[in-house]
Amino acid sequence: MELGLALEDEDMGQTRDRSNIPTLTSFNAKVCAPLWFESELNLTDDSVSETNSQLLKFSGDLHYRHGNFASAAEMYSKSFKVLPGHAQATRLDLHQSMTRCYLRLGRVQEAADTAQYLVETAQNIDQKKQSYILKSEVAIATHNWQEAESCLHFLIGQQPHYTHFWLQLAQVCQQGALHDSHNHQGELMVEECKRMKLITCYLRTKLLLQSVHRSVSEVIRQRDQALLQQMEERLEELEVSEEIMARGSEFLGRDIRLEKWDGDDLESNNPDKTLDKTFKLPAGGREDFNIRWFAWSSVTSPSDDKVKVNT
Repeated sequence: MELGLALEDEDMGQTRDRSNIPTLTSFNAKVCAPLWFESELNLTDDSVSETNSQLLKFSGDLHYRHGNFASAAEMYSKSFKVLPGHAQATRLDLHQSMTRCYLRLGRVQEAADTAQYLVETAQNIDQKKQSYILKSEVAIATHNWQEAESCLHFLIGQQPHYTHFWLQLAQVCQQGALHDSHNHQGELMVEECKRMKLITCYLRTKLLLQSVHRSVSEVIRQRDQALLQQMEERLEELEVSEEIMARGSEFLGRDIRLEKWDGDDLESNNPDKTLDKTFKLPAGGREDFNIRWFAWSSVTSPSDDKVKVNT
């Protein structure tokens, strides 16, 4: 069937008219001078504007960076006043910045109240995590170890494979124990349950570092190796037996080794069903967290009520 799509001889001889094709121009990037926002900032302009609010926040960030926390807090406060209602992301950032300013200025109650407000008004899980990180910083800075521990329980429940949270929890448990009981010889008398919490944190950190040892870059590997050595030293100071190490590694490393854990299959091959059942429990409240991560130690804890740990 003839479709009439063949090229004629006159078509081959025609030349396209390119006179109307626009000429391409190079892209000219806008160049911002250092501290450009300081020159554009107008402190007398009280009009509600996202641009004005951003300029004030940039100025506050600059003061904070240089350690001028009072000036930074003043700029953040002015930024709040001219911030439009729809700018929720900037409002959240300002609240977090103000909290850190309050903390550096020693206004701990205001810092704690703002951090709590951020936790209560978080709109999604990412905001919730960031709010709990900030709240834990405030709690650690004010030596409120119980609240710091609760914050870290939530954070570990969300990111159980993040070593930084486990190290922070170890620090909080250690400092909390130091606060509770310290004798005149400089030796910490740690109750057995607190000792097992420290062992759990250090052992969990060790297992997490070992699990990614082959997949990270050389720089990260060297850094992790130094941290691994620290964990070994901490566990040695706590006089952890081989039996405790083996059982702790089995329980604490199970979610690292298995991408998908099938409780029925594991239970059929494992006579110790207690570990399997506790493995399923979520890290929710304090009790759930303790069952999920610390229940293994009830089988291996020494009979002594207290042990000595050098500090």
